[in-house]
Amino acid sequence: MIRIPLALAPLAVLPLAAACGAPDVAGEADASVEDAGETVALPDAGIAPEEAAALEAQVAALYDDPFAVDTLNPPLPMTEELAALFAAERAAAEANEGLAPNLDFAWHVDGQDAEITELAITHEQIAPGLVAVIARFENFGEPRTVRYVWAQQGADWRLADIVIGEAEDAMTVTLSESLSVER
Repeated sequence: MIRIPLALAPLAVLPLAAACGAPDVAGEADASVEDAGETVALPDAGIAPEEAAALEAQVAALYDDPFAVDTLNPPLPMTEELAALFAAERAAAEANEGLAPNLDFAWHVDGQDAEITELAITHEQIAPGLVAVIARFENFGEPRTVRYVWAQQGADWRLADIVIGEAEDAMTVTLSESLSVER
């Protein structure tokens, strides 16, 4: 399992944006942020409210019955790259008497077991064609955050990555990197 400091997590999105084919839209912005005293344009993610609501509903369904989710075969539409990583993990688990080599926990609840309360699902823009659907909840009273990064591919939105963890002093886990570890 690869963990990176949360402060570095936003940097991890840059290669993801390139890998997902996020267009370069310099000058086509509708928002901005301050970055070291300079204003940096933030392009619109291009997601309609009804599309965002549909993605949020798909993520929320994972928490209806957390024990029913197959963590090696999540019921979400995925990019080819993420689907291939999950398929390789399933194959490795089958060859190892059902023991997954890299995913030894329920990533959607950030633990081995679950007692989910205080669930809140929101979304935010990352880059053009990239949206994060954020699940914030408590698991056995401990705050948890799981970010589901969705990439627009044509007219569809597909899950491109999952980032677990969010706090100033916490470490994050990026599922695509965890699944990419050599077996």
